[in-house]
Amino acid sequence: MVKQAGGAPRDEARADTGPPPVPVADPPPLANASLAGRALYETARSCLAELERVAPWHLLYHPPDDLAELAPRLGEMATIIAGLGDRMAPALALCREAAASGEPAPAGDDVAFALAGIDEMVQHELGLLRDLIGPEGEGRLRGANRERLTEVSADLKGKFASSLMSATAYLVCPGASSGFEVEEQLFPERAEEFRLTSALAAALPEVLAQLRRAADPALFQDLLTRWRLGLRADPYALSDLVTLRGQLGSLLIGERRRAFYTGDYFQVRQREGLLAARLGELERLHRESWGRTEREAAVQLRSHRTRLENLLFGVAAVLDTQLLRALVGEAQIAALRRTPVPFQPGADAEEWAPLVAQDDLRLFLEMLFGAVRRRSSLARPAPSGRGRGAAAAASEPDLDPAQATAAEIRAAIDRVRALLAGPLAAGSPGWRSFRLFQQLLGKRTRIPETMLEAVRPAVVRVQTELLPSLRLSARELGVTAAVLTQIEASCTALLVPAPSPGELQSLFPPHLARLSSFVEALRGTLARRR
Repeated sequence: MVKQAGGAPRDEARADTGPPPVPVADPPPLANASLAGRALYETARSCLAELERVAPWHLLYHPPDDLAELAPRLGEMATIIAGLGDRMAPALALCREAAASGEPAPAGDDVAFALAGIDEMVQHELGLLRDLIGPEGEGRLRGANRERLTEVSADLKGKFASSLMSATAYLVCPGASSGFEVEEQLFPERAEEFRLTSALAAALPEVLAQLRRAADPALFQDLLTRWRLGLRADPYALSDLVTLRGQLGSLLIGERRRAFYTGDYFQVRQREGLLAARLGELERLHRESWGRTEREAAVQLRSHRTRLENLLFGVAAVLDTQLLRALVGEAQIAALRRTPVPFQPGADAEEWAPLVAQDDLRLFLEMLFGAVRRRSSLARPAPSGRGRGAAAAASEPDLDPAQATAAEIRAAIDRVRALLAGPLAAGSPGWRSFRLFQQLLGKRTRIPETMLEAVRPAVVRVQTELLPSLRLSARELGVTAAVLTQIEASCTALLVPAPSPGELQSLFPPHLARLSSFVEALRGTLARRR
């Protein structure tokens, strides 16, 4: 988790204190832990402390001006993460010895399986980081994109640390009723992570509510009408927009960025910057109109009419495409989406057409809130609310299968082949994570959150991409409508937000097995058609 874009930021201020201290006294969960369990915990604790010493969060969030200075640190971080198995080998040996002598201890096979799962989880980001560093280290980093480097390194560290803490807590205290409580007691940084994520989940609805107030079509229409007539708007007409920008800034400041995945942080920061540039110019022109006589203000507003309109359209495009549609009309929006204008980050604030191609702030924050709420486990929807969601609705076919032409059916089969050879290929990261999760669930009563999240992308691919193509080509491929209905139901069940441990054990296994068998059978069908 990110973990990520006066006075010094708070996370920089904490940087000199180093990693969270190892508790002087044993955390309560260790009171009844075996010698082997304590060895597992102490090894994990020392690994996390070394990771923070080598690559502290403040350094990943705020890389030095010369990125090459980071190369040795990032290389060492990659070595620590890749070497977890070797570091844990003595503790694993203690577990096996304890089992052989009949002493209570974490099962050696469980420890080995958990370590393999963590290794599998971080392989993608570890490969990306090594590619950024390159064998020559400094030379490759000098040309690296600063935000890309931050995103990869911070997400790798966050995913590894979260997985290690979750796995260690389960192995050391397998009978605990609440895994999160155990993790918080064993690892102080985990408690901080939970606190920040919960705070972000609580803050996002307030920001969304303010966005809806600020993106009031009546307000924007009134501003356009008055400025076109050369009339001043209310002195405080822009106050809701100013408040919204302040709330966005409060999400991004200091240590709060730790609650974001890095990519999400940069997405919010980019939109806040786009809003700030346009709103600042609007405020300046608006205040100037009130620093003049009414006659002088009319001349000034008419002379800046085009710029005022474009700035306002730009604010609308950043906030909510529906608002922009109400201002400029559906025809213009449709035309821009047919032939999108490339977005240039450094473009003049008056340019708004390129913004139409991006997800607006409202849509992005709504998706972010859903993800953060799931991570924080603050909301568990009632069973009645667990019907078909947005993702399921998105999987509805655009074409009636009965009306599909031969060319459309062939194109649908080609899309199925591409998915099974690409994102859902047997060796792809997404499908490997899916199969690993399926195996892990057969051995665990509680799954680390990061592993649960890793299985969702493959399920979403099946639901929103594979199924629509299969509905058009089902007859050709020998797939019945009943089977497709069952797979749709399994996808919906597997995408339930924040499932409880009981749901994971009772609900997930049959759906995972059905989805896995279906995809593998489909591979065989397509192989026979070659």
